[in-house]
This record gives sequence, C-alpha cells and structure tokens, in this order.
Amino acid sequence: MKHIVFSDYVNAWSIKKGLKKLGHDTYLVDNKNKLFKFINKKDIKKNDILFFTDENSLSLYVNKESNHFEPKFLDKKIFDDKLAFANYLEGIHETPIPSKPFNNKDNSYPYYLKCRHSWVNGKKLPRGYIIHSQANLKKALEQINNNEWDINWFFHQKLLNSNSENNISASGYFDYSDNKRNAIILTKKTIGSTKTMSTGAAIETVRDPANLIERTINILNKLKYKGPFELEFFYENKDDIYYILELNPRFWMQHGILIKHYNNAILKRYLYIEGENELYSQGIPEFKHLVWIDTTYLLYCLLKLNLHKVINLLTLKGKKNYFPNIQSSFYFLIIKYKKSILKRLKKNE
Repeated sequence: MKHIVFSDYVNAWSIKKGLKKLGHDTYLVDNKNKLFKFINKKDIKKNDILFFTDENSLSLYVNKESNHFEPKFLDKKIFDDKLAFANYLEGIHETPIPSKPFNNKDNSYPYYLKCRHSWVNGKKLPRGYIIHSQANLKKALEQINNNEWDINWFFHQKLLNSNSENNISASGYFDYSDNKRNAIILTKKTIGSTKTMSTGAAIETVRDPANLIERTINILNKLKYKGPFELEFFYENKDDIYYILELNPRFWMQHGILIKHYNNAILKRYLYIEGENELYSQGIPEFKHLVWIDTTYLLYCLLKLNLHKVINLLTLKGKKNYFPNIQSSFYFLIIKYKKSILKRLKKNE
C-alpha cells in the first residue's frame, strides 16, 4: 500500500512531512520533482491511498469505487461550479457573495467577472477579472476569446472592497457521519502574495468572530461532506456581513499547520487512525495563536530585494511556522523560475 500525492509544491511537502511522522513514504505522480519518490499513474493499485490538493486531479477519481481518498463522493454540479454553489447556499438560507449569470449589457460597474470553474479539460483557468469600466470588460473578453474559453464559464459577482485580511477560512477535517471526528480551525489571510485575488503568503489562527464554525458545520452536514476542506469567508465592512467565498474540497495550501501543531490531526483522521483521546470537544481544537509563512515567497521577496515585505513577514506576532523548509523552498523557487522562462520563450515563438 502506497501513499500517493497528486500535486507538488508546499501542499505535497506538508503531506510528506506528516506521513513521515506516521512512518510512511510519500509518492508523487510528477516525475520532475526530485523531492519525492515517483510513481506512474498506471501503477497505482486499488489499495493505495490518494491525496489531492487540486480539483482537477480529484475530479478524475471522485464518485468512483476505487482507492482510498476523501472526499470520495461529491455533487460535481455544485463543487465544480462556483455559481451553482452560490445558488445552493442561497437555497439553504446561507449568505454567499451576491452572484448572477454574466450579461454583456450589464454596466453596473465595478464587479468581478469570476470563473465558474477552477479547471476545464485539464487546464487551469484564471480566478477572474476586476471590471471597473467598459474598457476593462473589453480587454477581459478579448483575453477570454484569445484563449478560446467559453464566456459561459464566467459569471457576475459583487466586487468586495475590504482588505485581504478580511478573508477568513474554516479548515481542517470534517465527517458528517460522526461530528466528534471533526478538527476545525479558523485562520485569516494576514499577508497576501499579491495586491488582489491573492493566495496567502502568511496566515494566522484566529478566534471565531461571528459563529463561522457553526455555519461551517451546518453547511458541510447538509452536503454530507467527509474529508479535508477549506471553506472561505470574506467580511465586507460596508455590509457588515461574512459572505461565503468558496469551498475547496481537498488538502489546501496551509494544511501543514494542523500537522505540526495539532498532533497530525488531519492526516490521522484521513487515515482513520486517531485515538479516542485525540478527539476534540465539538470537533474544535483548543485555540493556539499560530502563524504560517510561505518560505518560498519569503525567499522570492528577499531575492527581489523587497525588504519591506520580508520585514513584514518576519515581524508577525505569534508562533511562526515556515513551510516548506529552506532547502525545499530553494528547489521550488528554481522550478518557478524555469517555468516562467519557458513560458516567456514559448510566448515569443
């Protein structure tokens, strides 16, 4: 029985770190990453355990009676379509970010022209485009057309004006059939990797500001969800509302914080080896003020001599955790630069 990860970067590195603590090796389906043992997809056996960190790989296996992985069963119409998920949330009296189908004649600027899907036909799609004017829209539509994307893959979403620090995630492991097994923490995006639509270069654990965990439990129970997850909320100051942004049904980028500081809680539950003494009251661990920092992003800022960002990352309050380690970060950074150079060369052909 092998433990196999379907991606690379810090997500896979964190899983490898957690599995090593449990005495397991980690295999990767990408033979170009030298930090992992390689396995060919065709050599995967039925009793192998699979770990997914992106929706594209997960979609190839979900709803099939093969291998061990979670979530094993999903309503793909909801999980693979952000507009459909928003409509579902409204149907259970929840509060997603106001959304509607795209209409070319709608000039209620500004708004977010968001992609309904993360992946289509194995290709990663953009998150979306901020539309402030007709000129913005024209440019976005040109890019969509040039890439031969379907305009129906995009929808109109209210543009939120609060800072990225208002992005709070409920994340961990969830089991609708036995809520005692849950392990849910809240984190906020303290520093984003870019000014807009950023991933978290640094996140920190926070206390529940407005019953977000209760809302999370209610939603995931209704979905009959079982597995690792990240449910993103966004607090809009003007509306005084915590909107639901999206649900990531997989291991997310910063899940290593649960591996290091919560006794490997997420992987033990994923493998069904947690003990009775490792269960949390109401599925919520005791609060610890922790900070997760993307070491590769930190090195990138250092090489770019962006000392302001470096200082901001290093002076964050709370117990700091750097993922991945320095050696692996340099390796990931080299891969990133190689991909960037190849992309530019291909564009200039």
